[in-house]
Order: sequence, then structure tokens, then C-alpha cells
Amino acid sequence: MEEKKDLKVINDGQAVTLRDVMKKNYGDDTMKELEAFVPAGQPSKMLYIASVVEDVLGRDKTGKLRSAKDLIRVMMYAKSTGLDPVKRQFYAVYRKDWKTQKEEMALQTGIDGLRAIAEKTGLYAGSDDPVYDGEDIEKIDFKDKQSGKVYKTITVGHPIKAIVT
Repeated sequence: MEEKKDLKVINDGQAVTLRDVMKKNYGDDTMKELEAFVPAGQPSKMLYIASVVEDVLGRDKTGKLRSAKDLIRVMMYAKSTGLDPVKRQFYAVYRKDWKTQKEEMALQTGIDGLRAIAEKTGLYAGSDDPVYDGEDIEKIDFKDKQSGKVYKTITVGHPIKAIVT
């Protein structure tokens, strides 16, 4: 697909190209390298990278964009695992390192990512919605018990479904 290089965004009250904003924050060389990690079929590589920056990495407590190092790490992880952060298959989670007192990024695979991985095996046979044992479904607490069923196709002479709870 042809890349739209003139996509305009408002930055500090002025209309500028998205490419210029990303280059300013991450550098031209970094942006060129990152374009190689964008999944095939995206209508705009720059828009995809911008989505990863804003929607996956987010901003730090001061409102600044996350580092180029974190962006590269997310894009490389996506490429190596085949998971898509824009589809919420994995997340960038920031936690304070108690030794350095700095925020460190950890990548966590979400339920949609686990389903995508299972689907690739050819053995994933779907799952049921989770069941909550809490009093009120509107006030679910992490302490409330939750269970679910995941189905796996196994072959013992013929395919059957096994239930894992």
C-alpha cells in the first residue's frame, strides 16, 4: 500500500505532518528503522507507529512521550512474536524499579494475545465467557473468584474437545 506522507496533525497549535512530529521526537534514523517492523497491510506505517506510541506506550507522568528505546523494544517484540500491540494482544506496563527508582517497561501478553498464540497452534477450540462468583456483576473485585473454560482439540483416534478450567 502507498504510504500517505502528508497526514496532518495539530501540534502546539500548528498543522504539521505526522512524520515531522515523529521524526522530531524519535529521530529520522529511528523512524526509518521502525518502519521495517510495521505489520504488512497497514494503510500508513507512520500512523501505525504513532498508534503504538500514544495508545500502547502512552506518556510518562510529566506528559512526555516514552523513549525511543521502549518504542523499538515494543516493535521488535511485536515482530518476533507475531502479536500486535495495537490490537491489544500485549501491553507495555511501567513499574518503578526499587533499586534505580526509575520506571521500567515490562511487556505483558494479554488474553487476546494468548488466544492468538493458541490459535496458531491449530489446537485452540475456543473458550466460554468467564464466570464470576462475586455478589454483583457490576462491582467485580479482583478478590472475587473468576473461572473460565478453554477448549483444546486433541486427537485420540479422532478429534475431541478437552476442557481446562
